[in-house]
Amino acid sequence: MQTYPGDSIRCAKCGVPNTIAAYACARCGDSLLGNAPMPVRAPRPQMQQAVRPARVPIPWKKLVLTAGIVIAVVVGGWLGMQWAVENRYPFGEPRYDYRPASHWVTELRNDDVYLRRRAALALVTLSPKLNRPDAEATIPWLERSLADDDEVVRTRVQAALDELGRQHPGVTGKPAVSP
Repeated sequence: MQTYPGDSIRCAKCGVPNTIAAYACARCGDSLLGNAPMPVRAPRPQMQQAVRPARVPIPWKKLVLTAGIVIAVVVGGWLGMQWAVENRYPFGEPRYDYRPASHWVTELRNDDVYLRRRAALALVTLSPKLNRPDAEATIPWLERSLADDDEVVRTRVQAALDELGRQHPGVTGKPAVSP
């Protein structure tokens, strides 16, 4: 049987018209389905309120411990790198004309004035690149060369000493040991 929006069902007991979707008579409550008992309707679901997620506790102790470890590693790495750069040569010992500073310190004692001038020039060039231990080993030999007979050698040696003093403040030479 086809039903349309305006259709109605008449109650068999009292004769009152009811909507087609009704299960029981609106006046007397008799079942419109025949002898079957009136079905129990489930209550309409109510609108649910927004569910708030439970607050998650923040593990402060773990966060502080992790942050402390990260800071210690970063600071320790930075200090370690500072020490390594100051005391080691990360990219190899600096050279002038393919020879290290110890070679040029030896050449400062040469009898030939031109070799002493070249050695003094090499040490002026190398002095900004020397690390602290090499600077401490080189300073006594430069100080001895301040008494050289040649004025060019003395001027260059003084320039090398000044540069070493700028690069490594407070560094004094170790007792001179033959390189």
